[in-house]
Amino acid sequence: MTDVYVCKESGAFEYDGDMVVVNKGVTRVRSGHPILAAHPELFEEITVHYDVEQATAAPGEKRSVKVPAVESADKDAREIEALRAEAEKAGVTVDKRWGPDRLKQEIADASKGKK
Repeated sequence: MTDVYVCKESGAFEYDGDMVVVNKGVTRVRSGHPILAAHPELFEEITVHYDVEQATAAPGEKRSVKVPAVESADKDAREIEALRAEAEKAGVTVDKRWGPDRLKQEIADASKGKK
């Protein structure tokens, strides 16, 4: 059974109190639509090819999903924690909002005796 029908002849008609205009080759309706039921002579079946990616593995199939962003985020978090510890050891009062660049600068300043 076809899911979608296309208009094969342009025209206009009243449906449910409203004027409905259909255009040849443009207007599409789904199977079971009330307009299709009221005017089946205006429509013909079309084949629709859906591009759908399989979301799950088939039985026996293994799917691997790599999430490099998580690994990268973990690495960045470890780096920041290490830099915070180093900065505190150097006598810097660390602001938790500082990123790696600021932490490195504060550590360098502290080692030069600026802080």
